[in-house]
Amino acid sequence: MGTKTITVAGGAWSNSGTWDPPGQPQNTDNVKARTQGDSGNVTIDINAACRSINLDGYHGTLTHNPLKSLTIGDGTASDTGFALKFVLDMTYTLVDPTSAPIAFVSSAPGTQTVDFAGKRTGDVTFDHPSGSWQFQPGSSHLTTGTVTLTNGKLILNDANCTWGAFMSNNSNGRTLDLGSASVTLTGTGPSPQTVWDLSTITGLIFVAGSASITFAYSTSQKVFNGGSLIYFAIHVAPRPA
Repeated sequence: MGTKTITVAGGAWSNSGTWDPPGQPQNTDNVKARTQGDSGNVTIDINAACRSINLDGYHGTLTHNPLKSLTIGDGTASDTGFALKFVLDMTYTLVDPTSAPIAFVSSAPGTQTVDFAGKRTGDVTFDHPSGSWQFQPGSSHLTTGTVTLTNGKLILNDANCTWGAFMSNNSNGRTLDLGSASVTLTGTGPSPQTVWDLSTITGLIFVAGSASITFAYSTSQKVFNGGSLIYFAIHVAPRPA
């Protein structure tokens, strides 16, 4: 258990010298930026893991290489309450947005916070039976990929989300609390594409809240499989004039 701070020079995630103290982060380490705000650029060049990643004060660029995953969480909570915290002043670069996934796998007690700060990510998965994650209130998240709830609890609060698709089609014990979020589904896959899939609701605790779900207009056919649940509001965006 420890903290790995990005050095001024930065570098590849796999490079020992990228970190202070030296050594590649493990899943028991919290990853942070220097409090002086002068940490260098970092490239995720391997399948990376950490307990948490909190880039408060970071002004650099985090590049996520293709076919490399970032797995966040272990059996203990982060020291700040954030599983992931991106910030507006940083840059998050996807070399290939279809093959740079982020997975949250914490089994720690309590709910940890996720803040993508409006960055566009690849696929995102929440997957541990004991895990609980909430989006930072007022935050936003963009992905042309898929957000998947496999296990655990996901609370959206009032987040503004634009996702390619959302999937939770399994019989695991899990909770989806939509809060007052705004979720727009773009459905960038081949037509027809299921962009909301709760076709199996065994084991699911569902809280509709006052959230709105919107199908963004495109020429592709989109499929909504709501599992016969009751939603607060579902909208279809009009075709542009």
